[in-house]
Amino acid sequence: MVSNRAPKKNEAIEVRLDNATKAAFMANCARDGSSASDVIRGFIDARLNARSKAGRRPTSASRMAMAALLGALLGVGATAPSLAHGVASPRPAFEQLDRNHDGVLTAAEYSAQR
Repeated sequence: MVSNRAPKKNEAIEVRLDNATKAAFMANCARDGSSASDVIRGFIDARLNARSKAGRRPTSASRMAMAALLGALLGVGATAPSLAHGVASPRPAFEQLDRNHDGVLTAAEYSAQR
């Protein structure tokens, strides 16, 4: 009897990343609804398929896998600096502009600062 099940995944590759990059990559994968393993396996499959099909145009599946990996890597690059350094609170600047401290910034209060 022929089985249609995927082969068991029993091998591992260790990749060392700094904490901020790993956190950003994991968050990016979660936003896309995929696991980190799926994204990395997609990259490996696309790379192997590209090597074995030299001179051929990539298939839709491999283009999608490459696009997903590129998106994940760009997401990591875009979010890693903000995760590593944090963002300063805009509250002190707002309080300085809000002259009557009513929690609302009017056009007159904004214009007075310029």
